[in-house]
Amino acid sequence: MESLNHMNSFDPRLVSAVRLAHPDYPQIAPFHPAERYPEYKGELGKEANLVYESVRESFRLLGMDAAHYGTPNWNPLGEIVQPGHRVVLKPNLISQGHALRRDEWTQVITHGSVVRAVMDYVLLALNGEGEISVIDGPQYDSDWDEILARTGLGEVARYCSRPGVPIKLIDLRDYRQEVRDEVVCNRVALPSDPLGGVEIDLGSDSALTNHGGAGRYFGSDYDQRETNHHHSGGRHEYRISRTAASADVFINIPKLKTHKKVGVTLCMKNLVGINMGRNWLPHHTDGDPSNGGDQFPRAAAKSQVERSVVRWLQRQSLRAPGMTYLYRVAKM
Repeated sequence: MESLNHMNSFDPRLVSAVRLAHPDYPQIAPFHPAERYPEYKGELGKEANLVYESVRESFRLLGMDAAHYGTPNWNPLGEIVQPGHRVVLKPNLISQGHALRRDEWTQVITHGSVVRAVMDYVLLALNGEGEISVIDGPQYDSDWDEILARTGLGEVARYCSRPGVPIKLIDLRDYRQEVRDEVVCNRVALPSDPLGGVEIDLGSDSALTNHGGAGRYFGSDYDQRETNHHHSGGRHEYRISRTAASADVFINIPKLKTHKKVGVTLCMKNLVGINMGRNWLPHHTDGDPSNGGDQFPRAAAKSQVERSVVRWLQRQSLRAPGMTYLYRVAKM
């Protein structure tokens, strides 16, 4: 992967921010810009596209290829992306909708218009040679096709694809969960990353070394044994997308939003989606702060009962599909 430290025409320590006069997303995919910029040679849109304008302005504020700004030769990503590179764009595509209000989604995931604007400047830098992969591993109960339809990413990929620059949309999940009343009822296999995964053991370099939660980690599924197997005996193992790991350039396009566990979702949280072994990744430690856990904010009898009974029901549902009904009743 390219390092930001390799750039020399602008200061990599800079952060740019653009405030929109009327914050709103364009509605018509594939989200063409509304203005004929000197470096842009594609179609123009029939609606305002302040997102495209803002992404472009962010590059300008960062001083990227400042010498050519305002000319047809402006190539802001040219020092990062070279012809022939394999470029990965990583938006946040966790789910097709808000958990409680399923018709709402723009506050949950990266909008396709943001990806389109970044993709155009990647294409400009690739100059007809290379490949682009838009990847993520959504929540296990999410619908990939509906995510692509709502964000317009399917249309963006079709429009932006070029001879010599294929654009791939990759769901990194190896299975999808069917969930009813917040209980996993079935698992359906998915193709996942066509390049497979890469296993990495951080060993003693992991921040979980000496954490004290071994044996009580909970991942993304009911099988805690899998999570704790990869974080015991000095191991701290992760399995990430080979498409992500082998990219020449990785561009993180997160969704700024609040999060009940980490406070706010930004670039680091967005990298959860490149974990193909999602259940290898500890999500929390069972218990409360009094016993080294972070599942509950404080010690309480209700929490202790929930911890023991819910975990037992989850384990049973893995062994006997009929137990999912009992678990659903218990959850109500």
